[in-house]
Amino acid sequence: MRYTYNCNDGLNTDKSTNHIQAMSYKKMLKILPSKYPVGTIVNISYTNKKNNLIIKDVKVGTND
Repeated sequence: MRYTYNCNDGLNTDKSTNHIQAMSYKKMLKILPSKYPVGTIVNISYTNKKNNLIIKDVKVGTND
């Protein structure tokens, strides 16, 4: 996969961090509902193709 996204749900435990590999940010968003309950706010960090660190907060929704 092209990118590795580090997803943290805000709990300060080692199990709260998931590493999701996906080809794009949009495809990673489709994977989130299988990892976290709907309505959870997740902190996502990744490095883009220009080696800039990107950090975003996302509320998990459904795939509909």
